[in-house]
Amino acid sequence: SAADTPGPTDTTAPTDTLEPTPEPSDTSAPADTPGTTGIPPTSPPQTAGPVPVGTHLVGADIQPGIYVGSAGNSILTSCYWARLSDLSGEMDAVIANDNAMGHFYVEVLAADRALETGCQLLPIKAVAPPAALMTVFGPGIYIVGRDIAPGTYRGIAGDTIMESCYWARLSCVQGTMGCVVANDNATGQFFVQVAPSDFALELACEVEKAE
Repeated sequence: SAADTPGPTDTTAPTDTLEPTPEPSDTSAPADTPGTTGIPPTSPPQTAGPVPVGTHLVGADIQPGIYVGSAGNSILTSCYWARLSDLSGEMDAVIANDNAMGHFYVEVLAADRALETGCQLLPIKAVAPPAALMTVFGPGIYIVGRDIAPGTYRGIAGDTIMESCYWARLSCVQGTMGCVVANDNATGQFFVQVAPSDFALELACEVEKAE
């Protein structure tokens, strides 16, 4: 029976407790799970930093609010943007859009699905207003009380519709026709009277404050 004593050496069987060691290796699985979609995790919504070129989900990538952009002074150097109701790519998904020139603003609403932009944008809180209200300024959108003062502005355009200067007094900067208080394709010398109740003035040419 003494020969049977080797039998108790089976007590080494508890070394099987090493089997649980594979469990820690499983902890690496969560890190791999994002890779299964091929899309990186969604970053926090943009609140202060720049919004890069691309399409951004409202509430996930960016917050609703007014954004500021800067583009060239011609259609060839303009910045295309579009507020979208969905991501279908269809024309019906476009709530509002523009080929913006110069200094411009666009307001994104909480109901929007996404914002597409062809240039970098910044939240309005990240952009300091001018040190003094401007009296001479070119193509772009200017907020009354922030960039310019109410009053009468004078401009000079060409003599034909092809050389005209588009201007619009705006009640908002959402890019829709509902924001337009008044507008015109002005020719020759023209004047625009900006009211204190106007939110912004949009221009396609240079004007100066007349009074």
